[in-house]
Amino acid sequence: MNTFLKVVIVWSFIQSFSMMYEIFEWFLSTVMSDYDANNYNGQQGDLWDSQKDMVMAMFGSTIMAIIYLIKKKNTVKDIKWLIFHVNYLFRSKLQ
Repeated sequence: MNTFLKVVIVWSFIQSFSMMYEIFEWFLSTVMSDYDANNYNGQQGDLWDSQKDMVMAMFGSTIMAIIYLIKKKNTVKDIKWLIFHVNYLFRSKLQ
């Protein structure tokens, strides 16, 4: 497996885990009392807390993925490999 694909898989895992945790927090807030849910979540009245958390996870993982790929030597070759295979898959699905 090439480096770029590994980074994309790890990046996707971080995004998925962030989303699952926010859904878990939402579920707890529906099950628990209002007082307990606010103490657990610590939202302090912020309606957009979960979206902000997911954006920060995406921002941090994207920056780290870019930094990691810049430090690797075969990144351009890996990106070309991935683009070639994605194009191949799309062309085969359309026919």
